Amino acid sequence: MEAGNPETLPSDIIRDIAPYQDHLVIATQNGICLFDPANGKCQQLFQDSKEGKKIKMVADVTFDSNGTLWIAATGEGVFSYRFDTGKLTNYRHDTADPHSISNNNVNNITQDSKGNLWFATSGSGLDLYRPASNDFENFDQAKNGLSSDCIYETEESPTSGKLLLITNEGFSIFDYRQKAFLNYSAENGFPMTAVNENALCVTRDGEIFLGGTQGMISFHEMELNFTPKPYKIILSRLIVNGTEIQVGDETGILQQALYCTPRDYAQR
Repeated sequence: MEAGNPETLPSDIIRDIAPYQDHLVIATQNGICLFDPANGKCQQLFQDSKEGKKIKMVADVTFDSNGTLWIAATGEGVFSYRFDTGKLTNYRHDTADPHSISNNNVNNITQDSKGNLWFATSGSGLDLYRPASNDFENFDQAKNGLSSDCIYETEESPTSGKLLLITNEGFSIFDYRQKAFLNYSAENGFPMTAVNENALCVTRDGEIFLGGTQGMISFHEMELNFTPKPYKIILSRLIVNGTEIQVGDETGILQQALYCTPRDYAQR
C-alpha cells in the first residue's frame, strides 16, 4: 500500500484472494483490487459508484460457476459483480422481507457441486441463494436445529454431498434434503469442542481436518456416530380414557404404585 497511489493495494491487510483469468482479485481491510502479477500493479475496484464505495472490510470473495464474483462485505451484506457488464448488485438484510439475506455480516461463501450458493452468516445461520427468485432461504438454530447461528465456514462433503460447517459451538453437518443439522459435541462423544475460524479442510477423498484450541483432528464423515444417551424412564401416572387411575380404585388396574409395578404386568 502506498498512500495516494491507486495502483497499489488499498490496504496491507489481506483478507482473501481469488484468481480471475491471469489476474488476482484481492480482498482487503479497505476494499478490493484487481492485481496484475505481470507488472505488479493494482486496479482498485468499485470506487466510481456509491454502492461500490460501501465495500470496505471484506470477509470473503468467491467466483461462482457462471463467472459472477460474490463479495461478503462486513456490515454491508453481500455484493455480486459481473466483470463483463460492470453490473454491481448489493443484497442486504431487510426486516420486512423474510427472503432477504438474513444478516449483513457474512463470513463465508461456498458453491456446492449442484451449483447452490451458500452464505455462512455471523449470527443468523445459513442462507441459500435462489437465483430463480433472486432471494434467499434461511436455515438456522430455531427452525432447523443448528447448534449455533454463528457459522465460520462451510464446505461440501465429497462423499455425501452434505454441507460441513464449523461454528462457534463446534462442528455440524447439514442435510439439505431433510433441511436438518446434525451437531457434534462432547455430549455425543466428539473429541473437539472449540473450533477456530478458517480451520476446516476437506480432502478429495472426504477426510475432514478440524483445528481448534485443542490441536487438530482428522476423520471421515462415515466414521461419525451418535452415542445414545442411557435414559432411564420412570412412569409416574396412568391415564385411561382421560381418567387417572389410582392404586386400589374400582377399576382394579393398579394394585401398587405405578413405579413399583412390574414391566410385564399388562401381559399377565
